[in-house]
Amino acid sequence: MPDDRITYRADTRAPSEIFISGFTPRFAGGIKIHDGGQVLGGVSTSKELPIAMKYAAMYEGYVYAVRAKGVDVLQHMITSRASNGAIANAMTQMEIHCEIISPINVLAARKAIVVDSGIRLSGALEINPLNTHAPEIALITMVMSTDMIVDIPHNHR
Repeated sequence: MPDDRITYRADTRAPSEIFISGFTPRFAGGIKIHDGGQVLGGVSTSKELPIAMKYAAMYEGYVYAVRAKGVDVLQHMITSRASNGAIANAMTQMEIHCEIISPINVLAARKAIVVDSGIRLSGALEINPLNTHAPEIALITMVMSTDMIVDIPHNHR
């Protein structure tokens, strides 16, 4: 498993809940990666902020910046010599699957919304009170406070 890194997760639940509960998997049994790149189990996060923004906006949710330690699905596909199709599938999500993300590893959150020109983050960046002095907060504040607009996925226009 890679060392802790900052990844992003989309979720419809409010920061007031997630900052207390963190993220737990919906299904027991650990993380299982299928040959095609699909993953069952664990808590899904993405290495790419725009990917999390798209999922959050589709469900009128939030993007969470989290400290994640887990299975890098793309790396797993490459090292296991998966098919080109499986690798291409893994590249669309850039996922890190974690067994659990405790509240102390949920760093910040911001709402994602659909606008005419695409998807953007909206409202104030909310910092988890458990992490106001975390060394990653300055970088997360800079990245998640930008007004970048992400294209809407073609299948959701």
